[in-house]
Amino acid sequence: MIRLLVTGATGFLGQHLVRALTDRGDQVVSLVRDVLPTAPVNGSVAVHGDLSSIETLDTVLTTNTVPA
Repeated sequence: MIRLLVTGATGFLGQHLVRALTDRGDQVVSLVRDVLPTAPVNGSVAVHGDLSSIETLDTVLTTNTVPA
């Protein structure tokens, strides 16, 4: 099992990628611009943030944990 960060998880390709990764058992964190009030993207943990923000990337990469 691998822990992965996927950007663009709410887009067409991102949704399919997240689904494929979670289906094979990987732990996925989805970096999204807008957190929807619904369930996380295809079983991943959705984290609101901006890919161009160093603070967002630092937080996601150093402090985010994915529940088993």
